[in-house]
Amino acid sequence: MAWRDTRTARRRLLLYTASITLGVAALVSIHGLGENMREAVRRQSAELLGADLVVRADQPIDEETLRLLAATFGDRRAQEVQFASMILHPRSGASRLVSVRAVEPAFPFYGAFSTQPAGAAEAFRRGEGVLVEENVMLQFGAKPGDELRIGTASLPILGALRSVPGESVGFNLVAPRVYMPLAALDATGLVKKGSRVRYRVHAGADAPAVAEAFRRAHAQALRERGVRIETVETRQARMSRSIGRLESFLGLVAYVALLLGGVGVASGIHVFVRQKLTSIAVLRCVGATVRQTLAIYLIQAAGMGLAGALAGCALGVGLQMAIPLTLGDMLPADFRVRINPPTLVEGLAAGVGITVALALLPLLGVRRVSPLLALRSAVEGARRGWRDPARLAVVAVGAGAVALFAIGQAAKWQHGVGLVAGTAVVFAALATLGRGLMVMARHLALRGAPYVVRQGVANLFRPNNRTLLVVLALGLGAFLVVTMQLTQRSLVRELELSDRGGRSNVVLFDIQDDQREAVR
Repeated sequence: MAWRDTRTARRRLLLYTASITLGVAALVSIHGLGENMREAVRRQSAELLGADLVVRADQPIDEETLRLLAATFGDRRAQEVQFASMILHPRSGASRLVSVRAVEPAFPFYGAFSTQPAGAAEAFRRGEGVLVEENVMLQFGAKPGDELRIGTASLPILGALRSVPGESVGFNLVAPRVYMPLAALDATGLVKKGSRVRYRVHAGADAPAVAEAFRRAHAQALRERGVRIETVETRQARMSRSIGRLESFLGLVAYVALLLGGVGVASGIHVFVRQKLTSIAVLRCVGATVRQTLAIYLIQAAGMGLAGALAGCALGVGLQMAIPLTLGDMLPADFRVRINPPTLVEGLAAGVGITVALALLPLLGVRRVSPLLALRSAVEGARRGWRDPARLAVVAVGAGAVALFAIGQAAKWQHGVGLVAGTAVVFAALATLGRGLMVMARHLALRGAPYVVRQGVANLFRPNNRTLLVVLALGLGAFLVVTMQLTQRSLVRELELSDRGGRSNVVLFDIQDDQREAVR
């Protein structure tokens, strides 16, 4: 019966269902992406660091620290010196800013350089030349065998560098990487007093537990010397936190999309039920009980939610599969799409649950449809009563479902409660605004206005109008979208460098000795 009753309105109901589809797709794709990224980090934690332990400092690492590393890790160590500099390609005369990485041959201990040609990585380990970022090779029109000028040193280009363990293309868009042998660093003449240089020592252990034990034993003492330690475990934890923060922010997108989808379905059900009042009255005349008639339209609402949720799950999985094709080079880990059943179950439950919870309120009017409506449709209507305990219970259930969903998406339950409270306040304000607009339109004197204006204003308060629903849907959508944008801007603002306190905001490279006075 529920299926047959939709014959004349299936296209319209399909449109309402599409609104919940987008919300579920956002939920499934966001949580699926987060879970797949965490799995990639767990699977490739050692490759993401390139070693079991890395010590970092902004000054040459002291001898005592080097002795500690030698005593624990033996010969499985590789030093790295990192700085920004200009390079010159003599054949083309082109130059640009790069990040120079001078490393010892043992690096990396896990993973490998990806180069073109493939043999360039092995030649680099033998100290025969430099590896240059692929986009720089294209910019210079360079090829293997060309000379590259780094400071006062001229070194042969062995090949194009495509990827390095633990780094993505996105990390080096400003200053592409150039890897050179550490033994050739002194010949460049670039590391001297006043140079901005970073120092690292990469170490490999027989077991990850050795590196973690070293960190716990010496982290505090080394920190006092200006030396920081990172292990596979700390890198994994840091990346997991970053993924969690990203997932929490994107969870707001899912909350917005799914809540708006639920409001869309609820408004569609409201309109559909208002159009079916006569049919409901006829069902009551032929013996259908209140419970049976309510069940018919509740099944329709649940079916809409289920259909939208299933389509949303399929779309969400499709979006996940598109990520490696579009953003694969920007991700630090080898991203593999894995369908996560708990995420799909969560999407289905959220889609159906939110739809049914928000559709229950307009469906309650079915209980009060009298059989006499079949004969007196012009004057008889579904009666409303906000003091109805069932209506109050449904409002509580709907609010509880939205609150649980918001808390589940937030990083902390307090944030979820705050988001729900803010949404409720805005919802109440919009409802008041919609009611006020209808009252104002009813009492607005427009006797001398054109017919089109009078008719348009009259439609705002005519029986069975959708003024309140439209105000709620548009206002709530605008509020949630603006909230999301403001949150994004606040996060970006925290990452921006401030020029207060005398901080420099311009860095000049490749200034020659005879140019200093002119620059000053």
